[in-house]
Amino acid sequence: MTQHYTPDGPLLTSTSEEWFTPKVVIDALQDFCGLSGDPDFDPCGHPSSLIATCTVLQDKFQSDPAPQYPRTVIYGDGLTLDWSGRGLTFCNPPYGRDINRWLAKLATADEAIALVPARTDTRWFHAHAWTADAIVFVERRLHFSGAATPAPFPSALYYLARRDRDINPDLDLFAKCFRHLGKVLIQP
Repeated sequence: MTQHYTPDGPLLTSTSEEWFTPKVVIDALQDFCGLSGDPDFDPCGHPSSLIATCTVLQDKFQSDPAPQYPRTVIYGDGLTLDWSGRGLTFCNPPYGRDINRWLAKLATADEAIALVPARTDTRWFHAHAWTADAIVFVERRLHFSGAATPAPFPSALYYLARRDRDINPDLDLFAKCFRHLGKVLIQP
């Protein structure tokens, strides 16, 4: 972790763009998914992910050991794949400069949940937050899997469904499954 100083004190940033999804988020996601237990597609997946059965993308991790759980692994770049027609997509994108591209791609999924840093001072956050059907503003700093300490930034979850494809978001279920993490804002 690096520290940058501002007139108001240190601003913490990370040296890594990768923040592996916390178990508390995975548990809520599995509750939301019901009988299947996991989302159908994770374009930012990693072989050591705690999400057990979804289709994951594997590109730069090709030399890593086999996935922890049986799953379909797709090799390639998640931004070049078609995300439509895959069921519920879960995306915990790299938290770097390309996050805007990942969230723009999220809008092409039939139904999606994304875990993002709650950077309310950025253009990308506002551009995508208001297209979501619901947002959870996580009340505490998340403890990401594999991290020794909680994240140095706040987090949010976006939920959206493509109504133009007759996919109606289950906003009540989303709120029920994720409200223990923070306030749920349902878009009108």
